[in-house]
Amino acid sequence: MIGASTGGIEALMQVLSDFPEDAPPTVIVQHINGAFIPGLSDRLDRHCAPSVRAAENNDRLQPGRVLIAPGNTRHLVISPDGRRCQFDESAPQSGHRPSADALLLSAAAALGPNAVGGILSGMGRDGATGRLQMRQRGAWTIGQDRQTSVLYGMPRVAAEEGALIEELPLHMIGSAVLKAASHSGPANPTQNARNAQSVAASTSGDKPTGKKAYYD
Repeated sequence: MIGASTGGIEALMQVLSDFPEDAPPTVIVQHINGAFIPGLSDRLDRHCAPSVRAAENNDRLQPGRVLIAPGNTRHLVISPDGRRCQFDESAPQSGHRPSADALLLSAAAALGPNAVGGILSGMGRDGATGRLQMRQRGAWTIGQDRQTSVLYGMPRVAAEEGALIEELPLHMIGSAVLKAASHSGPANPTQNARNAQSVAASTSGDKPTGKKAYYD
């Protein structure tokens, strides 16, 4: 489960470029005007080995499939049985619809330790609450570091609230996600503590760069 906002498109390109054709089922919330989702999906699909497309209601989660939350009128969430993703027309969460928090909270409830959560470059705090819940349910959680983020907002809040186990430069996140996904089950508490100390030491301030007109 991946959440991203400002700077996220380029970050997603790099992360997904590390994924093999049979990559673990992947669901993404990217803060962007809904009209651009088809173009984004097509671009990622051409660039990456797995199949990438906008999600449809009741799409199955299956290897080799990357699904992106469509539009601006509904959330994308994981079904209670953890096998599908579904549309949810409830109110915006953390100021967004679709919201990373909505996706991640549903993943925490449905999948527990059998999930991996990633938070990439972006403004605000969307995803921090859901990612903390994922971590508390035993999932592995990874955030993009300050140095490689276009805007170090979403990863910073997640780190400050104790939602991240690892904080990594962008070029390491794809392989880290794959490694974590290959080991289902609760995260190691000793390693969690060491990584939490490293994350806490590196969190300070946002770093906005570039233009944001493309983003919602």
